[in-house]
Amino acid sequence: MSSKTNLKKDSARKKKIQQQKHREHLKKKKMKPGAFKLSAPAVVTQEMYPDELHRFWIASGVNYLVSDYDNGVWDPMFPAIYEGGEVTSAEIASKITNKYAPLADKDRHWPKEGRTAMSWSLINREIAYVYYREAIRRLTEHNKKKVLTMPEGLPEDVVKTAANPIVWEVFKYMLDSVK
Repeated sequence: MSSKTNLKKDSARKKKIQQQKHREHLKKKKMKPGAFKLSAPAVVTQEMYPDELHRFWIASGVNYLVSDYDNGVWDPMFPAIYEGGEVTSAEIASKITNKYAPLADKDRHWPKEGRTAMSWSLINREIAYVYYREAIRRLTEHNKKKVLTMPEGLPEDVVKTAANPIVWEVFKYMLDSVK
């Protein structure tokens, strides 16, 4: 037999032994095999996260992502959203494209901020909702600790204020985790 065949047989034997050990482990713990299969992702409904809020959160996320967190420079692309203005998905994409496409290099690669902003603007609502809920969770936690002075109100309202340091930290965390 060739060495390749032996390697395949050894690999198959090891896998079979590993599966058997796993079944024995589950038996000891009185668990059924396959008990930890991932479930389908939760569906985000209109009541939970309406389209208007999704578009606001996307535009707000772009504002945070294109601003300079490290130096504390707030430079939003969509400042009107914090004063009740609404923005469409097409307007978000158009404004990002108009700002960053002319800054592309000779190989037509956009600057990092432009790629990040456009990527965020295209994110699906389930993922955007996760970051929205994380910002609310952190604001709620912050309200209990009272570390910084924040605008008064419910976290669902405070999350919609411009240049909020807690929300900015959520987007900074997101950026740091994908680097």
